[in-house]
Amino acid sequence: MKKTFLSLLLAAIGVWGYVVVRVVLVLMGADGLQAPAMAGNGSALALLSRSKIPLDTAFRDPFQSYLYAQKPIPVAPKGVKPVPVAKTVEPPKAVLSGILWGDDPVAILKQDGATELVKKGAVVWDLKVLKIEKNQVVVQKQGRQFTLAY
Repeated sequence: MKKTFLSLLLAAIGVWGYVVVRVVLVLMGADGLQAPAMAGNGSALALLSRSKIPLDTAFRDPFQSYLYAQKPIPVAPKGVKPVPVAKTVEPPKAVLSGILWGDDPVAILKQDGATELVKKGAVVWDLKVLKIEKNQVVVQKQGRQFTLAY
């Protein structure tokens, strides 16, 4: 047990000695031959402030959650125009309630408590009815086609 304790103690002293030597070499400079000029009060803070290690402040805030950190703004190369983003069209709120089938089929559409009977080609609630089939109605809203089904 004494041998184990003694070997652990020597290992700890060796590690701390290595750490102290590395700190002294960093404070003395890269070549390690010249001692730094001591500040008026000789504080360690004054020595560290004149350190040759550059600080990179471009990293994110370490106290901010990684999930909610602000993402960097992508930079477009010079001379390249950004591609315009296609405008998204909200799907219609209308719901297909039923279809009256016959020679000229009629669809029953409901939206916000209002009910409309529409035929092919009719325009209601900014929707144009393109096609009425047995179990669905194809409508167009702002140039995009949507299918209303049961």
